[in-house]
Amino acid sequence: AVARALTATNTQTASWSQLFRPPYLIRTIVSYSMFCAALVFTYVVMVYSPIIFSNKGFSSSVAVLCSGIMMFIGVFSGIVCGHFIEKYGRKRMYILFATLAAVFGLSLAYIDNRYVFLGVGLVFAFCGCALFSICKLYIAEQYPTVLRGKGAGCGEAVSRIFGGVLSAYILSFFLDIGSVNIVFWYMATCYMVAVVLLAVWGRETMGRSVDDTGNSES
Repeated sequence: AVARALTATNTQTASWSQLFRPPYLIRTIVSYSMFCAALVFTYVVMVYSPIIFSNKGFSSSVAVLCSGIMMFIGVFSGIVCGHFIEKYGRKRMYILFATLAAVFGLSLAYIDNRYVFLGVGLVFAFCGCALFSICKLYIAEQYPTVLRGKGAGCGEAVSRIFGGVLSAYILSFFLDIGSVNIVFWYMATCYMVAVVLLAVWGRETMGRSVDDTGNSES
């Protein structure tokens, strides 16, 4: 039976185009948008957070240190979120953490006290980093075995282009013509777009086998 299953799997082929056709099109849009929103946080923190902290009155060295701490928080948020998504579900936890990230991110735009700004920023970093524990797992659960590698790999590429490269370029353009608050509004918008798509069309995959969640009819 095992040999027959392996033979059947090896003879099956999958095309990249299947990712963008029913029944996988909606899954692709939802899961990729989730990952794009999560990556916006990473690239914004790496590229712009030292500038943002400096604008709030921190010295250059402290600003870089604070940025590093925000990324280091991901070690703990990933562990915590990894536990919660198995207990409460991927969909519910992504909506929760993304919404919190949007709220705390927007609040940073209007906080003047630098110590309060740092405290809220660390909470924001916890929520933003937590999303990665959900995204990569959720993408892999959307496709059958023969399409899973292509789906996850394409998701990484597309999300890094739109959530990373293009976002960094777009924000640099907006920063030239506006204030640093645009960065926080941009991130909040990305989070809420992903939340709406997930809430409306996303599937809950907790407690189901990968074969079941990847089934085209499930």
